[in-house]
Amino acid sequence: MRWRVIHRPELSTFRFHVQASFEDLKNIITVIVPGALIASISNQIFPNAVWDAIKLVITSIYRKVKDKKCYRVTSNSTKEIPITLGIKVKIKEAQFNFKLDNISDETIVQVALDKFLEFVSRYDNKGQDSYMEYLAQYENSEWEIKDMYELIQEKVSEKEM
Repeated sequence: MRWRVIHRPELSTFRFHVQASFEDLKNIITVIVPGALIASISNQIFPNAVWDAIKLVITSIYRKVKDKKCYRVTSNSTKEIPITLGIKVKIKEAQFNFKLDNISDETIVQVALDKFLEFVSRYDNKGQDSYMEYLAQYENSEWEIKDMYELIQEKVSEKEM
């Protein structure tokens, strides 16, 4: 028996490649808070001293990185970028990234952290079967929650224009 190799021409399509910058969606420094810890604090299994200690650590990090810069080094360039700070928490099938870098004052950070605890304590993702990711920014004394998928779609459509 002989095998015969048949060469078929490959068809290739050229697509318009869009490269969008997602740097404002990511954190340089991320504090990860376990969802079980938040549940324990909100159910008052742990005393408020635990939450106060977490707030103290986060505000201390905020104070140290506020208005600081770091360098992003690629094969083509070196770019100075601001250090961004955020808190990530996963509740059931939803992951939240609460960004703190757009907050101007340390006392506002303390208030924002208390509102963070309120939000994640009462969050319930009923009816959500699949994994979701959200970005939260503190604006006008409230956390504005946006779907990460929608934000990425917006970035791509901005670049296409």
